[in-house]
Amino acid sequence: MNSSQVAAGNSSLPCADVYVQVYTLTLLYPTMLGSLPYLGPAFDLSLERIKTVYPHHGHLICCNHAFLGCEDAVQTLPIVTGLDLLMITTVAPIMRNKAITPTWISTTSNSFSTSIRVYQNLCSMFKWHTLGFLLDKSYNTGMDVFGFALFKIFSSDGFQPFMESYNSKEGVDRVAVLNRLNAQSRIILFFGESGEFRKILKTAAGLNMTMGEHVYVISTPFRLSTAPGYLSWDKGDSDDPIIRQAYRSVLIVESDLSIYGNTSTSDTFSEEMIRHSHRDYNHTYLSFQPVSPHPGSTYASMMMVAQVYRILEKYTALRVSDSSETWASGAKLAKRLMNRTFHTDVSDLYIDSSGERVPRKCVNQLSWNTSELRTLFVQVVPELELRPTGEPIEWLGPWPPPNEPRCGYRGDKPICRTGTLSVETIAGTVAAIVVICVASLIIIWRTMRTHALNESRWRITPELLIPRTSDKDVRGLFGNGMAYSPTHFQRTGLVSDSTI
Repeated sequence: MNSSQVAAGNSSLPCADVYVQVYTLTLLYPTMLGSLPYLGPAFDLSLERIKTVYPHHGHLICCNHAFLGCEDAVQTLPIVTGLDLLMITTVAPIMRNKAITPTWISTTSNSFSTSIRVYQNLCSMFKWHTLGFLLDKSYNTGMDVFGFALFKIFSSDGFQPFMESYNSKEGVDRVAVLNRLNAQSRIILFFGESGEFRKILKTAAGLNMTMGEHVYVISTPFRLSTAPGYLSWDKGDSDDPIIRQAYRSVLIVESDLSIYGNTSTSDTFSEEMIRHSHRDYNHTYLSFQPVSPHPGSTYASMMMVAQVYRILEKYTALRVSDSSETWASGAKLAKRLMNRTFHTDVSDLYIDSSGERVPRKCVNQLSWNTSELRTLFVQVVPELELRPTGEPIEWLGPWPPPNEPRCGYRGDKPICRTGTLSVETIAGTVAAIVVICVASLIIIWRTMRTHALNESRWRITPELLIPRTSDKDVRGLFGNGMAYSPTHFQRTGLVSDSTI
């Protein structure tokens, strides 16, 4: 019995087999992480799992491999949409307009829209709105494209972004680049390869730009390597002490470990991928090469489709309205996958209203004592809110660093000027000093005068004065007609004999 019979509503048989053809668009040789040697083991393992979990539902999934790349997958969209076929990819979607791509579902862990939300949440949380963008276009990682897209979004979203873009393979004056950014921002967002980032940090350390006043944010969709020095200070060379100190000013934005298909207690999925890749596809992973998120996304995609078809089989058996039409429509099948979370044995997948997977994102920091990661914030799904984990933030200065230093980006704010004072400032300062000095002298003089007048030996009370009217030596008459004898002053001790 084929799918057209099911679509016609023929459910008289107690059990209907559904033949689902899955065409995988991939490369034959291991030139990219989405190639068959990487994804083939995930398809094989998922088929085995589906037969075990859903044996009584008659699922028979036939895989026909078409050896095409990711760009080819995007180019097939008009054909797939025209034929109303469901298309699930593990590559990043170019468009999120379901009116244009109603049958496209993406299970990629590298969601641009989710990553953009992390940056928006992070900068809004700490009130960082003046941002320096540093783009290295020399590597085909797509990070420069993401950085430019983020720059355009921030430019129209109330932020003040500044951009420095270069190609490190063609030579670059990193001192000049960092000095220009330093004159405009203290929050530097780097988009490029980890080796170039290490060089940027070394240059920044030489310019005293890694002392806690600056924040360097680097983003990676997933860890490409476990080799020493990859997004770590621990490379084993003479620069390690410098880079170790510089990494204290670094925040790392990346997906959490669930995208790799491993549970919190087991790493068996990665081990199986490596083993099957070597045994069945003649490919050997390098010693420092981890399993990418693509196999995990591929496996979860197959299990997700199996869950939906299981539900549709039940609906068909019950003659539920619209079930038969859903079998035949890629757009309607796609709607069955949207706005819901699928639980699989390797990871949970939440597919949003645009048909795109929303992975959990983290903001991490390297431990000061080791090269191990410490997760500071997690962007939860589906709320897309950035929440602290409770892990303490290690920083050289006060956290968070302000958007702008107290003295300004160039250190030229008037509050901090020390060597170049204007004529008006100098004249005002001198005038103020003169006024203060004159006022102080007046106060001191008046205080001393009052003190002198209050000395008791200069005071003559009325009781000491004895009136006389017949002393010829007295020439001075007072206002009341009374004269005073010098002998009285002598007796009281106010004058001596020699002065009379």
